[in-house]
Amino acid sequence: MAAEAEFLIYYQGGKCTIHSLCLKAGFKFVGYGRRTKEFGLRIMGKVEMISPHIDSRVDNRDHGVAHTAEGSVCILTSAHAPTDIRIFAKEARSLREAGYKVTLVALSDGAGGVKEGINVVTLPHPKNRLGRFLSGPRLLREALRTKARFYHFHDPDLLPIGAALKLFSRSRVIYDVHEHYPNAILHKYWIPSALRNSIAIVFQCIERLIVPMLDAVVYTTPIVGERYLRLSRRAVRIENYPRIDAFPIQNGTGRSRGVVFCGKVAPERGVEQLLDAVALLDDHERPDVTFLGDFESDEYRESVMDRLHHLGLSAKVTIAAPVSYKDLGTALQDFRVGVVLYQPTPNNMSCLPNKLFEYMAAAIPVLASDFPLYREVIQAAECGVVVDPTQTVDIAAELRKMVKDDDIWRERGLRGRQAFRSDFNWNKEGDRLVQLYSDLSVPS
Repeated sequence: MAAEAEFLIYYQGGKCTIHSLCLKAGFKFVGYGRRTKEFGLRIMGKVEMISPHIDSRVDNRDHGVAHTAEGSVCILTSAHAPTDIRIFAKEARSLREAGYKVTLVALSDGAGGVKEGINVVTLPHPKNRLGRFLSGPRLLREALRTKARFYHFHDPDLLPIGAALKLFSRSRVIYDVHEHYPNAILHKYWIPSALRNSIAIVFQCIERLIVPMLDAVVYTTPIVGERYLRLSRRAVRIENYPRIDAFPIQNGTGRSRGVVFCGKVAPERGVEQLLDAVALLDDHERPDVTFLGDFESDEYRESVMDRLHHLGLSAKVTIAAPVSYKDLGTALQDFRVGVVLYQPTPNNMSCLPNKLFEYMAAAIPVLASDFPLYREVIQAAECGVVVDPTQTVDIAAELRKMVKDDDIWRERGLRGRQAFRSDFNWNKEGDRLVQLYSDLSVPS
């Protein structure tokens, strides 16, 4: 039997799984806790021939076992920073914690190196979008150099690179979809409006050609995933919920600041509607507003500043720099209400914004757009109010209630925190990601 069986063992979140990749027969054993882990290690000690797979998947945080190529992952992104929350703080860290050797390749002028056990490789950032779209060959060369067992790419412009990785390697290739890309194309301000429909159609044709070649698709929300459940051999929904360890204990009390707008500041995210609503309130009703994020462009920043001056709100609005993910929970803890007033574009209505769940994690009640996906979460958690995001009068009315009914809003914030702890956190999503990799590790 020892000449016929190989064992693969990994440990994640208290769960120990032993796969027998037998040549003639196989079994799967799953258990929990330290005893199960020790049992698995004792089995390994009794088997004469041990697969090299073991080195790449055993919990090396406890045992210092070296990685092998069989457990190596190369993550590629052309549009996101190497510190992107979903890519680095969630997915790369979860894979690293599961025992994989992770390399993250990104376009960035920042320095690379090993960060939290993840090997970050940076390639010079292009000066414009055309340069980004032409960066595929550089990313492909760097990816192939890693000789990884898994390639996990983000961003739709890397679809040809995903196809090339399938053609030039025997590795598993995973496509990570962040939003409904055909819908998003229809509202990209930098694409001439006359070309958007044509480009969206071409993109869908490219996806239909390439996605079936790939081993798996990771997507968010059922609306985004609907297409990939038809196109892909394996499509897994993994939402972008916050990590529990990024948001310390919140009790919702002692909140001295007013409204927070977290994330990228852009027209389609309801900036003008929020400011106009605040301007409708009497002076004693107006909450302070803080924008905590980068502006879409310098031109849009100037436009917002002009609007503040015109509305007489300069003294009530603070423009703050974005904070790192590890500091976000602390930065949000003083605010009384978080706003998610995305405007009704097809892409906005197809996705769930990160900030919705970050507010919940920070025990901040939510004032959000009345979209079906948003409403489902907020009503189930009883953590806020939905409103027509195009109607400034309705937004102003809810802000007025916030000032008058502080206790009610605080209770909503605490219910949101409870829902985050029980359902809307990254722990479960990370486990689902690790399980996908485990499933793809089994020979087909």
